[in-house]
Amino acid sequence: MVFLDLLEEAALFRDAFERWSDAETMCPIDGEKDTVPTHQEDTLTIKDALFDLFLAQGYMLRTKAAGWKLFCPRRGALPFYLWQILPGFKRLQRELNLLDGTPDRPGPAFTPTGMVCWLNRLRPAGNPEITETDIMTTERIADALDVAFRARVEWNGG
Repeated sequence: MVFLDLLEEAALFRDAFERWSDAETMCPIDGEKDTVPTHQEDTLTIKDALFDLFLAQGYMLRTKAAGWKLFCPRRGALPFYLWQILPGFKRLQRELNLLDGTPDRPGPAFTPTGMVCWLNRLRPAGNPEITETDIMTTERIADALDVAFRARVEWNGG
């Protein structure tokens, strides 16, 4: 199930990249401005908003994959070893490699602080401010996987 979830996140990340890449050729509908509003009453260009979405999807994929990588050693498993023969693994690995970036150029993803800023920019006026304790983290993903694993073992009589 984790493989399928990560594969879907990789597809969403790629889709977000393609929407951002295509934003140059997008035309405003019915002569409207080429901007989108935010809760702070400022506006972003569509291209900027799509780039932010791309970075948010990068954060989601990177965090979920890192959570899996943190969970596996707790169980004495190698994170991707058994997945290498599955359809879609090369696609997933390509997106994860892109997110890894290089020493001089980080991969395209928000940091936790950047993710919080983005979510707060989009939150409806009047809703409480989001903090880093409210968002998905590597540790929370690993802990949730551990809980799910233990529940499955118990369900199977282990």
